[in-house]
Amino acid sequence: MNNEENKKYEGQGNNWTAFFAGDHDIKGFIKHVVESPGSTAKRNGDFSGIINLQGPVKALVLVKVNPENAEVYSAYPFLQISNRVEIEIEKIDEWSNGAEAVISGSVGHASISFFDTLYFLNKGKYEVGKKYIFEIGALAHSFIKRDEKDLVMIPDTGPLKGEKLYTHKMTSFLPVHEYPSEFQFTCPFVNFSGEANSYEQNFKVFPFWLRNNDTDVPVITFPMYINSKIIKGDPKTNDSIQGVASLQGYLADSFDEVNELLK
Repeated sequence: MNNEENKKYEGQGNNWTAFFAGDHDIKGFIKHVVESPGSTAKRNGDFSGIINLQGPVKALVLVKVNPENAEVYSAYPFLQISNRVEIEIEKIDEWSNGAEAVISGSVGHASISFFDTLYFLNKGKYEVGKKYIFEIGALAHSFIKRDEKDLVMIPDTGPLKGEKLYTHKMTSFLPVHEYPSEFQFTCPFVNFSGEANSYEQNFKVFPFWLRNNDTDVPVITFPMYINSKIIKGDPKTNDSIQGVASLQGYLADSFDEVNELLK
């Protein structure tokens, strides 16, 4: 994989910015995670995943265990959730460290890509073309109430020239191609279904759903966690919102198989 591809596909910077919603000391944060009494670890081959912080918003530090030392390979926000989605795997983009990957697949007719937070643990179980149950959630990078200027379109030409076109009920779920696990979204706001706190950060939970255009029945639903600091505007029911978020997930029942990993 060349350097340009690495820039596009291998990195957690956006997720950490979304987690902290501002300046942050990742080195100090990693030290906090691995030193805390509540931290637990699970080793698979040369890799150990160390997880800490109060759920459902946690953090995982990925460590490569060498004969002479232990090297931090990665660290990322980790959502410990219960939201099962059956996905048929179509592609696995394994990162150059061999322990992280973005999985692309389908849910019915809908396409989906997500970062597998326990890939280092479960990579040997996957086969392209087969269906697996994953626990799927999202971390918002931006969450904005659309204003009136953005809600109304007035064409300058064409058969609807001068007509007001209202977009407040518009929904979209579009991948950010440079970062396959990220997507841009637009949808009506319903409510926040809850909140969570982690490392002095408050997160709102937004129940996101992607509908089937033929039946209007959701194809996929998942909780989206949004740091309260990044919410712009004061969204009310039926307001239109837009933003960017990253999807992540892990193989269902991973906690049962490694029950000492997360408690």
